[in-house]
Amino acid sequence: MITPPCQVAFRTLQTICDLRAVARQTPPRVAQRLAAGTDGLATPESVAHLIHRHGCRLTTRAHIAMHPGLVVAATLPGDDPEAFQAATAILLADRLQSGRGTDDLFWHWDGFHDAYDALDPAARAAILQGYAQGTRDGFIPLLDPPKGQHLATRPEAEVEVNLSTIQGPLTGASQQITAALHDPSAMAPASKAWEDLNETVIPAAGPDALALITGFRHLFETRPAFEPFPGTLFDLADARRPVIPT
Repeated sequence: MITPPCQVAFRTLQTICDLRAVARQTPPRVAQRLAAGTDGLATPESVAHLIHRHGCRLTTRAHIAMHPGLVVAATLPGDDPEAFQAATAILLADRLQSGRGTDDLFWHWDGFHDAYDALDPAARAAILQGYAQGTRDGFIPLLDPPKGQHLATRPEAEVEVNLSTIQGPLTGASQQITAALHDPSAMAPASKAWEDLNETVIPAAGPDALALITGFRHLFETRPAFEPFPGTLFDLADARRPVIPT
């Protein structure tokens, strides 16, 4: 039986959606290898179902049967880096969603810093955000959670250059983001800007919209005080999510 979807605050929601995005990049050949690691308890189709239909949240008996194999895959970066990345993203997303996975990933963090740093920048940032947010939410008891620019997809200097090229109606928001990068007291207006603009910026085309989205993402990744929608909880099953696109 599938448990009811949980409700989470924006920062947890964003982190979960980013981890899901990493997992959803898993090609069929990797799903096949993840299934093979469960000693016949899962199929490539059931792995794909967990990722795409259940949002990487372990809820059923079949999911629980997969869990030991996923834990092992998440410890083998040298043997199968693709499966390592996918399994780590699934397990972290499950923790943040109060799923039924029983491993708190404490020793994974302790053992695989270098392996996470070697991942594609977007996957690295999503996975390190998973550990950081999992620690904040009390799901992963890290004493030294990741912080700072290690959590960022792009270098801050690159983000600021992109923001400086924005002209026209999005200029004010770009200036708010830039101000927040240099002054913590400017964080609230930048957070409010995403609350106000997300429905118009996400579907917009062109380099200005992309640069602005990149700026908001950098604030989310590197400034824990970035908190749009304070006090609001979001249903993980609701498609209307105000998350920053990957």
